[in-house]
Amino acid sequence: MDTFIARQAIFDKKGNVVAYELLYRSSEKSTRADLVDGDRATLQVLSDAITVFGLPYLTNSKMAFVNFTENLLLRDTALLASPDEVAVEILEDVKITKRILEKLQNLKDRGYTLVLDDYIGKEDINKLLPLLDIVKIDFMNTSQEVQERIADALKNSKVTLLAEKVETLKEYERAKELGYQLFQGYFFRRPVLFQKKAQKFSIASFNRLLEQVQKSHINFKRCSQIVHSDVALTYSLMGRANILQYYRGNIITSIQQALVRMGEDELRRWVFLTLARGNNITISDEAVKEAYIRGLFAEEILKKAAFTGKKEEAFIVGMFSQLPEIMGESMGSLLDKVELPPKCTEALLNQSENEYSRLLEFFFRYENKDPELKLEDFGINISWKELGSIYVECIRKADLAFSLR
Repeated sequence: MDTFIARQAIFDKKGNVVAYELLYRSSEKSTRADLVDGDRATLQVLSDAITVFGLPYLTNSKMAFVNFTENLLLRDTALLASPDEVAVEILEDVKITKRILEKLQNLKDRGYTLVLDDYIGKEDINKLLPLLDIVKIDFMNTSQEVQERIADALKNSKVTLLAEKVETLKEYERAKELGYQLFQGYFFRRPVLFQKKAQKFSIASFNRLLEQVQKSHINFKRCSQIVHSDVALTYSLMGRANILQYYRGNIITSIQQALVRMGEDELRRWVFLTLARGNNITISDEAVKEAYIRGLFAEEILKKAAFTGKKEEAFIVGMFSQLPEIMGESMGSLLDKVELPPKCTEALLNQSENEYSRLLEFFFRYENKDPELKLEDFGINISWKELGSIYVECIRKADLAFSLR
């Protein structure tokens, strides 16, 4: 199933893109947020942006503005996103209560950028001003008098003024003269729609992982075992781990390494955001199990053959070889979102011959019962009978792993 999201650029006075607002879209033809339930729209935008598209790819590593309803602010939903990636946009209909002020103060203390949407200078909303970083003024639905009054009232504050729904050059020039510093609207750029196939996870494996992250102290070894047996979870996890700031450019080569680098808080965020979307946890265990068997068999072949690769990399190559069938995308598109060791990527894309490409060649020929396949051609010094026993053992291990989930 495809998922959709739109982004609209936000510019500074020099014409540079400094951020993007992310917008809910229900289909390819949708041109607005045609969903009545604001909570659901925000949850899907947040979840899809982080777990399906990848925020750095979607926003070119710039800040993403995301709308938050009163209910989601009270539920601390913004904490599922990183303050380095997401600015919290407070909708105009949020009631300014003591609880809301406490929640916003907590977000401010944690380093989140707070943005107020559709500010018109109401007295009750002014209580928020000390907490705000940016206020947005709708240039389509406010008078020039209101636009000027707000600019004059806030000119000596620390709040940045953003003119939105700017439609003409005349409006843009006037906004600049009034002291507005950021700009958004059709005059600059219309929303751009993005489309991608949603990742699908095994219900059983995801539920087991969800159970683990709800504990006070996460058992990374157990989480690694759960993710290890699910190719879709592995792909999504490694993609997220690769793009986090603390990744620091080191290529992640194993699931355990990805989990440890993410840490407890980020792992919980990733799982709960995936849960928030809900409808992507649909893939059958059989499809996942087949990919897991491939990974196990690739590990075992590596041990028996004259190859110099690492077993954890062989596992990833074997399991990822079935990703296109499971995820419904080309291998090239999928590998654009994760950074594997170069030899693994080259083997999966069939770009060069190395130990892993030879491993895949042997695996596919064995799986397809190639009558001309010879073990000695791959430096495998065991009998066909022993090799068959190894394959059966991989199936047994997979059956056991899935029966325990």
